[in-house]
Amino acid sequence: MNQVFTAGQYMGFVFAQIANWLFLYLIITKNTMKIGTYRYLMISYAIFSIVYSIIEVISLPLYIQCHLALSYDMFGNIQIRWSEWIGVFLVFLIMAFSILTMIIFGIKIFTKMKGASFLSPKTKDLNRQLFRALVFQSIIPIVLMILPVSILFTFPMFSLGIGKYANIPCLSAALYPGIEASVNIFIIRDFRRILMCTKRSRTFHLSTTAYSGVQRLSA
Repeated sequence: MNQVFTAGQYMGFVFAQIANWLFLYLIITKNTMKIGTYRYLMISYAIFSIVYSIIEVISLPLYIQCHLALSYDMFGNIQIRWSEWIGVFLVFLIMAFSILTMIIFGIKIFTKMKGASFLSPKTKDLNRQLFRALVFQSIIPIVLMILPVSILFTFPMFSLGIGKYANIPCLSAALYPGIEASVNIFIIRDFRRILMCTKRSRTFHLSTTAYSGVQRLSA
């Protein structure tokens, strides 16, 4: 099973390098949208993911740990190790704080966008695309990192063994950088069109003016 996880980590590295270098190329050379300084934040995301995937494939992390939330005394009675429970509670508190932060600021951004009636339709459409990208950037780490780690720490607290499947968070962490970059490419319309070699559809709005003329004939 460890060979499967190792192969998945190598595949995640290749996937992350291809996706993030492509994402970086599209941001720098094919940026047809007026996204302003937000492009620098997107560049930092891509560079961080590239470096992260390199470090991850060099280290190839595996989960090897003894986590004793419950133990037994010499008479077979269960003893709760409160230090372990407090440590797990602090881990959950950190994860809950990060999720709550994303939810609060996501609501603030959505409310601000909804009330921005002075923006042009093109700017509103661009903001909606970037907002969807941010939403997926928040959901992906929750599904691939926070949720598996939560299961990893919760099961031993109830004497439920995970065994070799404890390395699933390591595999999902390897897949995360490539998935995040791919989602951004396909959500942002201009990047998706460039990648799929599709042309932008042009819509022409014709305005017609009706008028009535009165001709007077003079004899």
